[in-house]
Amino acid sequence: MAEDGYESDRAVLVLYDLKTNKRWYLTQDWDRSVQSIEFAIDGDGSNPTVFVTASEHAYAKVSSFTIPNFVTYKAVSKPKQPKFPTPKAITHSGSVHGVQALHNGKRVFSRSSYSGPKNVYLASGVSKADGNVSFTRFGVKELEGESLDHGEQFWFKGAEKGRDVQGWVFKPHGYGSSGDVADDSADGTKKHDKKEKK
Repeated sequence: MAEDGYESDRAVLVLYDLKTNKRWYLTQDWDRSVQSIEFAIDGDGSNPTVFVTASEHAYAKVSSFTIPNFVTYKAVSKPKQPKFPTPKAITHSGSVHGVQALHNGKRVFSRSSYSGPKNVYLASGVSKADGNVSFTRFGVKELEGESLDHGEQFWFKGAEKGRDVQGWVFKPHGYGSSGDVADDSADGTKKHDKKEKK
């Protein structure tokens, strides 16, 4: 945070050079507050990929970006007004925690959803979350056959200059199908409701 005690401020990821006393504010232009960081184990580390977790639309997502050359190479001229790449989300459902980088671009993390507890996953690649493999299946057997609502998000215009405000609806058991696509099942797989939304 830029100001100590200003709890509503965003947490910005800062890279600090101990030799030159230079600070690089890597996520200054990103409208998210960084919750955790993890450096990928890829190559010689000259241009490392960074994984960050941040809250977005009631989810805790993992995003990634690569630190540019002008930060890591001494021979490259330093811009007066540096522009850093915007972190790109590589998870899009549930809430992800405890990201740990492994060799060959793989990551291990835990993920939970509104309808299931945390489970541990292994993902490959640094730019997308394809090929997730579940190591654990906590709650899958216990929740089998249960009708837990995945939640349905909606948006409305707020009082402050028409700003979009997000809300969530959770329907009680027996209310009926919402017709939406479930973001995440108990084991992290996609589920589609058979009833189409009109």
